[in-house]
Amino acid sequence: MASAKAPQGDLCNSSSSTGVKHDSEYSDTRTRAWMTVAGGFLVQFVGIGSFNGFGVYEDFYKRRYLSDESSSVISWIGGAQWTLLLALGILSGPLMDKGYFRHLMIASTLLYALSSFMLSLAKENHYYQIFLSQGVGMGLAMGLTWAPSMAAAGAHFRRRRALAMGIVCSGSGISGLVQTIMINQLLNSSIGFPNATRITASMNTALLIVANFLMTMPSGSNMKRTEIPPYKKRAVIISFFREAPYVLITVGQILLGIGIAFPVIYIQLLSTSKGLPSTFSFYSLSIVNGASVVGRLVPSFFADRFGSFNIILPGIFVLSISVFAFLGVKTVAGVAIAGALYGFFSGTFFTLCTPVLASLAKHDSEVGARVGVSTSFIAIAYLGGPPISGALLGSNFNWTPPILFSGICSMAGACCYLSARVLVHRERRRILRGQDDDEVKVRTPSELDRTIENEKGSRKEDDIDTMTEVARDWTVDASSPTLSTP
Repeated sequence: MASAKAPQGDLCNSSSSTGVKHDSEYSDTRTRAWMTVAGGFLVQFVGIGSFNGFGVYEDFYKRRYLSDESSSVISWIGGAQWTLLLALGILSGPLMDKGYFRHLMIASTLLYALSSFMLSLAKENHYYQIFLSQGVGMGLAMGLTWAPSMAAAGAHFRRRRALAMGIVCSGSGISGLVQTIMINQLLNSSIGFPNATRITASMNTALLIVANFLMTMPSGSNMKRTEIPPYKKRAVIISFFREAPYVLITVGQILLGIGIAFPVIYIQLLSTSKGLPSTFSFYSLSIVNGASVVGRLVPSFFADRFGSFNIILPGIFVLSISVFAFLGVKTVAGVAIAGALYGFFSGTFFTLCTPVLASLAKHDSEVGARVGVSTSFIAIAYLGGPPISGALLGSNFNWTPPILFSGICSMAGACCYLSARVLVHRERRRILRGQDDDEVKVRTPSELDRTIENEKGSRKEDDIDTMTEVARDWTVDASSPTLSTP
């Protein structure tokens, strides 16, 4: 990602105005950076991990607790939860940029505790009670902090940003492994659904409280977000959608989201419906989530060296192929192999999609907005994808139509990413051509200049001129590792 070039001695190897010594590798202190990574890990453990375990609830609800409802109707609960988690990025990202990160964390923790304990009070075959508490309430709670937790961790790092985000993202994979087994054991024990839900809610609420104490935003001068007035921030956000790579990546994420949501929700039900042993079926989702932990960490290590774009591309094409692989699974070994393959490369996608978006930013102050706005559009995928797959599945459990639908959508999304990568590569070559080897000037799109000019009639001219000057002065050092091909 292109970051602002600091004046010599301003941010690197110097003390801030608070007298704190900053490492050149970090925007703030090393301790705060890694504490924020640990806190982000816990946020992902609770938030995405809860959704990654929804396949257990889908199977349990269909067989016992909501037996009067179809698979498609039940999947709306998970779809709504995931949709709200992502859709709120369009609000939480910009709010984080304005300095409301702490407020978002506290509000999320309180709302999650309320919603998860209300879920424990839901009665059997009372669909609306479960939908409101698990689908709406928990989705809103985690949507307040999902994108900010990723962006906050990334903002602390000048180097190894993809690795830091990979560690944060691995929280969801580990949670999917741990919570899936725990929820399966609790729901199928004698303690019942209410007590099982209270145990899970207590653990997750405690983890969010710990995350509140661990996470901070960098205190360096490059993270002072409130200097840009709101109307100028809107002009910048509008300019995102005039960039073809950003639009292609957003569309690609929507298509991939529609396709890859299928296995994580239906794999346990697929295993059960095919007559595989229940002892294996209960752990099929754990195989997916366990593989995703490795898929989140290993590619992140290489992404900092070879570029997030270069690592995510082959990963999402293999991910699309792994969805088609479920067409042929009939045995324990088949489900395990297809699930592990899907889990590994879905972990790669979910970890690196954020650094890829961040790599398109012209300035650090855009990171939260770019990530939040783009990921909010994935909500479309998770709202419609699972119910469509459930409708295609039908009451006879014909798995071919939903698998083909999901695989085709995934492959189309991967092609969008490939197109965006080609455009980014061409733009880089165009910029590098004719420039000095020591420094590359990264210009704001001309559309942003025109937007700023249009605002001059109703805003103070000197403020607009200042914004224009800042926008045109965004530069990066060509020798910086963050300028390597995304």
